[in-house]
Amino acid sequence: MVVLYLLNANRADRREYQEAIDRAERRADEAEVRRSAAEARLDNLQQAVDEARSARRAAEDHADSLLRELTRLRPHEPGGDA
Repeated sequence: MVVLYLLNANRADRREYQEAIDRAERRADEAEVRRSAAEARLDNLQQAVDEARSARRAAEDHADSLLRELTRLRPHEPGGDA
């Protein structure tokens, strides 16, 4: 009887241990999914920042080009001679 009791207890312990391992593995898998999703969001945000910086530089270059052209085409004003 004692042997059967110990065998059943050992079996129950092994089952609980395996269930705990399974739960831990599920939590680890879920954490990996969350981490991957966060990395993807971070990559998307970084790409958006890079695109915005590139667009800003292009706009600044265009504004500088227009300013140079305006300066070149602007008639020279007399030096105050009236």
